[in-house]
Amino acid sequence: MQVREIICQKLDYIHWNPCRSEPRLASLPERYEHSSAGFYLAGEHSTYKVMSYTELEDIDLTAAP
Repeated sequence: MQVREIICQKLDYIHWNPCRSEPRLASLPERYEHSSAGFYLAGEHSTYKVMSYTELEDIDLTAAP
């Protein structure tokens, strides 16, 4: 699995988490106030400004600290 695929998988999990929780916090990820899903779907910032993961692609995530 490529790094981009892993990041997208994790973002998908994070975005859908409020929709699957009990109690349910939102019906769709982009409707959750604190979600970055709206940014990734429509380029719209909600409560917080979002930096796209694509801006971090030059960082080697496998390098030891």
